[in-house]
Amino acid sequence: MAKLECLHQDRSQMGTQAEAFLTSCVDRIVNLPEEHAVMILGVKDDLKKLQAKVELIKAVLEDAERKKLQYRTIEIWLNSLKDVLYEADDIIDLCRTKGRELLEEQASSSILQRNMHCSLLSFLSTVRLRHNIGSKIRKLSDRFTDIENNHLVLSLCHLKPCEQQDTTVNEIISQARGDYGQAKTKAELQPIMANTVANKCLFLVLDDIWSADVWNALLCTPLHSTPRCGCVLVTTRHQDVARGIKAMYIHEVQKLHTRSSLELLCKKARVSREDDIERLVKIGEEIVRKCDCLPLAIKLIGSLLARKGHNPQQWSDVLRSGIWNMKELPGELKGAWGALYMSYEDLPPHLKQCFLSLSLFPADYDLAIWDLRALVLVLNGKVIENLPSSIENLLNLRMLNLNYTSIASLPMSVGSLKNLQILYLIRRLRLHSLPASITQLDDLRCLGLNGTPVTHVPKGLGKLKLLNDIDGFVAGGHTTCQTELQEGWGLEELESLAQLRWLSITRLERAMISKPMLKSKCFLRHLILSCTMPQYEKLSFEEIITIEAIFEGLFPPPSLEKLQIINFCGQSLPGWLISSSMETNLPCIEYIHLIGCSFCTQLPPFGKLPQLRYLNIEDAFAIVNIGTEFVGMHGVSTAFPKLEYLTFNGMPNWEERSMSGNEEEDEPSMPHLVELYILGCPKLRSLPSTLQKITTIQTIGITKCDSLTCVTNFRYLHNQLVIEKSSGVEIISNLLALNKLVITDVHALKHIEHLPSLRYMELCSSSLDKLPEWLQGLADTNRNLANDLQLTLRCSITLMRR
Repeated sequence: MAKLECLHQDRSQMGTQAEAFLTSCVDRIVNLPEEHAVMILGVKDDLKKLQAKVELIKAVLEDAERKKLQYRTIEIWLNSLKDVLYEADDIIDLCRTKGRELLEEQASSSILQRNMHCSLLSFLSTVRLRHNIGSKIRKLSDRFTDIENNHLVLSLCHLKPCEQQDTTVNEIISQARGDYGQAKTKAELQPIMANTVANKCLFLVLDDIWSADVWNALLCTPLHSTPRCGCVLVTTRHQDVARGIKAMYIHEVQKLHTRSSLELLCKKARVSREDDIERLVKIGEEIVRKCDCLPLAIKLIGSLLARKGHNPQQWSDVLRSGIWNMKELPGELKGAWGALYMSYEDLPPHLKQCFLSLSLFPADYDLAIWDLRALVLVLNGKVIENLPSSIENLLNLRMLNLNYTSIASLPMSVGSLKNLQILYLIRRLRLHSLPASITQLDDLRCLGLNGTPVTHVPKGLGKLKLLNDIDGFVAGGHTTCQTELQEGWGLEELESLAQLRWLSITRLERAMISKPMLKSKCFLRHLILSCTMPQYEKLSFEEIITIEAIFEGLFPPPSLEKLQIINFCGQSLPGWLISSSMETNLPCIEYIHLIGCSFCTQLPPFGKLPQLRYLNIEDAFAIVNIGTEFVGMHGVSTAFPKLEYLTFNGMPNWEERSMSGNEEEDEPSMPHLVELYILGCPKLRSLPSTLQKITTIQTIGITKCDSLTCVTNFRYLHNQLVIEKSSGVEIISNLLALNKLVITDVHALKHIEHLPSLRYMELCSSSLDKLPEWLQGLADTNRNLANDLQLTLRCSITLMRR
C-alpha cells in the first residue's frame, strides 16, 4: 500500500486535476467526429452537441479555478464531474472501437459476396449499434447539463479541511511514556494525555499541519491543564493555520536570493562544470526569477531540466514556455504552480494519466500502488502461461505488462485492444512469435521485446505510426513474402515511424540492405544496433561486406544522444562513425558503448565529439594500437572536451597507448575526465602520459593488466586507485593527492612511495602470509602517514594468527 499525500492542501487542487483530465477529454472529443472510424457510426451530430457541453463545462470550471472557490460542496461536485468524465472517456473508446470494427467488416466483404439477406442483417445491426451509441451520448450530454447547472451552488458551503491522522494523541501519550490502554475515542484519550504530561516540561513538535483543528479541537484543552512550562512548535504551509492556533510568534520563511536560487537550480539540474555554468547562467537566472525564487518551484524545474541535459536551446524553451503566463494558474505562488504544471506536461502520456487518476484521491487515502485496473494491467513476473482471449473485453486498457512471465504466445484477440499504448514483453523466454493482429494496435506507442527470443513476426509494423519506443526490433524478413508471419521485420518497416525516440534493433546480421531509414528520424535519442554473437570462421567475405553495408545504411540523425553497437561482425565500423566529420554527424551524442566489435582494428575519432561524456569500449579483440586517430586531433582544439567516464574492457591485444598527437601540449586531452577503468588488457605496458595532466581525475581502476609495471605521476588523482590481479605492477608512486588505495592480488609490488595524502589502504590477497616490505617503507618515509592511515587487510589465516 502506498500512502498518497497531497502536495498542497488548497481544495482548489481537486478542480485543477479534474480540469486537466477534462482538457484531455475535450481534445479527444474535438477530433473524434472527424475520424473516419467514427463518421461511419452516423453519430456526428450527437458528438458535436457533446463537444459543446464539454467546452461549456470547461469554461465554468476554469472560472471556478480563477476564483479559488473553497467550499464544501465543490468536493461533491468534482466527484460527480470525475464520474461523468470517465464515462465520457469510455464512450470515446467505444466509438473508436466499434467504428473500426465496421470499417474492417466493410473492407473484408466484396460486392459480389453481399446478398440481400446479409445486407439486411448488416443494416439492422448497424442501425441498432448507432442507436445504442447515440443514446449513450445523449444521456451523457444530459449529465453534463446537470453538472453545469449545479455549479451555481458551489459558493454556499465551506470545504471540509483535510483530516489529521487519528493517532496524534496516542503518539503524544506514548512519547511521554504513558499508556492509553484500550482507549480509542477523543473523550477517553484527552484526560489520559492530560495526566501523562502533568508536571512535565513539554516540547511538542507538530510538523506540516494543514488545519488548526488538530490544536483547537484535540490538543489545546488537555495540554493547557498542565501546570508546568511547555513549548509547542508548529510547522505549516498556511499562515491561517498559525493564526488559528493563536501562535505567539510566527516566523515566515523568506524567498531565496537570486544567487542561492541559481545554485539550487544548478544542483537539481546536475550542472557542475564551469563551462556549462557559464553557458547557462543567464538563462538560469531568468528561470529562477520565473520561479519567484521559491525553493519548491526551483527543485521542480531543476529536475525537469536535468532530463533535458545541458542544451541552452532546451533551457530557453523552458524559459519561453507560455505556461508561466497562464491565466488559469493561481495568482499566489504562481512560480511554483507554473513549475509544477510544466513538470506534469513533460511526463509521458501513460504517466500523465496515472498522475491524474491518483491525484483524484483525497489526502491520506490508502491505495494499492497500481489500483488503476481500467488503464493498466501489470502481470510482470507473475506465474501465468496463457493469456485468455477474453482480454479483448478490456477496451480501455492502455498498458499491458507481461515482462518476465511464462507466456508462450499471445492470443489473436490482443488486436482488439484498440486503445493500448504500451505493450511490454521483455524477457519472455518462451515467446517465439507475435500474432498478426498486433499490427492493428493503432494507438501503440511503446513495444518492448528485449531479451525475448521472438523470430517470427507479422508484416505491417510500419502501420503503427505512433510508435516512439521499440525495444527489440527483430531484423530480417523479406517484405515480399506472402505468408502471414515472416522471420523478422524488414528495415523498410522503420521508414514510416517518424515519432521514434528509442530504437533497439537485434539480429542485424539477418537484415537486408536497404536505403537509409533513420537519418530523418528527428526525435530519435537512443539507438542500439546489435547482431547475435558471431562465429567469425563461419562468415564468408560476402557476408561480412553485407553486414558492413547494413550498418552503413543505419545512419542516425543529428539528434542522437546515446548509441550502443553490440557484436558488430564487420571489420570496419560504418562510415558515419569513423568519418573525419563525425562531430557534425553526431553533434549531440553523450553516450557511446561499443561491445564485441571483435574484428575492428581501429577505433573511430571519438575525440572530435563535442558532447561525449561516457565512452565504454568492450571486447575489442583486434585493437593493437590506440593513437592519434582515436583522439581525432586534426581540426580539434581539445580532444574529448566533455568526456567524464572512460572504460577499456577486454582488449587482450592492446599494446601501444599513445592517445595524443603531442603529449607535451599545455592543453591535455580529456580535460574533464573523472573516472578511468582499464580491465582485461594484459599486453598494455604503460598508461598514456597525457592522462597524468588531467586535473579532474578522481578514480582509476586497473584489472588484469599483467604487462603494466608502474602507476606513477598522477598528481591530481585524489579519490581512489584500485589495482586488481595485475601481476606485473611493481611501482606505485608520486600520487600526491590520492586518498584511497586498494590492492588485490598484486604479488610483484615492491615500492609504494610519495603518497602524502593517503588515508585509507585496503590490501587483499588470499595467499598473503606476511606483511609486504614496502608497507614498512611507506611508513618510514612519511611519519604522518603512519599515524593517519587506516589499513584493512584481507589475507590468509596464517597472517591473521601472527
